[in-house]
Amino acid sequence: VGRYPVHYHVTGVSNNSYVNGTSVHHSLNRAYSIHGTNNNTYVNNVVYDTGGHAFFIEDGSERWNVIDNNVVIFARTSTSNLNTDVTPACFWIVSASNKVTNNRAAGGQAYGFWMSPFHPHSTGPTFSTSICPATHPLWQMENNTAHSNAKYGLNVFRFWWPKKTECDFDGEDEQAIIRNHLSFKNKIHGVTMAHSEVGSVGSVKMDNLTSADNGLDHPDAAAFWVEHIKAANMTYGVQNSVLIALSNNQPYRRRLRRRAINLPLGDNFFSENVTFVN
Repeated sequence: VGRYPVHYHVTGVSNNSYVNGTSVHHSLNRAYSIHGTNNNTYVNNVVYDTGGHAFFIEDGSERWNVIDNNVVIFARTSTSNLNTDVTPACFWIVSASNKVTNNRAAGGQAYGFWMSPFHPHSTGPTFSTSICPATHPLWQMENNTAHSNAKYGLNVFRFWWPKKTECDFDGEDEQAIIRNHLSFKNKIHGVTMAHSEVGSVGSVKMDNLTSADNGLDHPDAAAFWVEHIKAANMTYGVQNSVLIALSNNQPYRRRLRRRAINLPLGDNFFSENVTFVN
């Protein structure tokens, strides 16, 4: 543990620091660890066949890092790190206040992108009761692609309630919009949020989502799946999107119970200007 190919360890603000144009392959333990580090940049990197989460934001205190135009292929299960590494993500994000753009996540043994803000506080050496990752607003998450992952393309779990004031869990929401996400051929869901009856998500919109050919033969497969939201009316939902059950791109076998949108329990979900293709 702690021995990674690239590890920025509790460096605080790291202006003008970057990892650009590198490759990591056949790693036993992650690819890039972003730990207690702010204002760092990771661009144009390629990862193949790594144990556990490949891009690994660690404590939840990390903010204003740029993760742009990277490719991760085959993040595989690890039993020697965190419990979450048993279901690894190509990109594991525990604070939304980072810029995650133009990345591709393919062929992982669980998730492409996993937004998993810690609750109630940050952890590890940067633990603080004044840092509440589950309330962090989104900096930017757009133009990302997730395909051929063993579970979900994009997973938001367990909690994320973006707020205008950090740690004010009952305070005013800060609208988050995830833009231009493409999920296809993931084996269960294209996108899922607050699932398994234990999560909750606040004011988060998906804008211009394309989700296609997800589901293989899972009985509950969906292009977009959500279970529990805690948001005002018209602040959580899917808009300007296309959800495709089967394309002509060597489609998987259809299951009769495959869904476009699995609606949440409770109120205030919306879908607007969404095209459904059977």
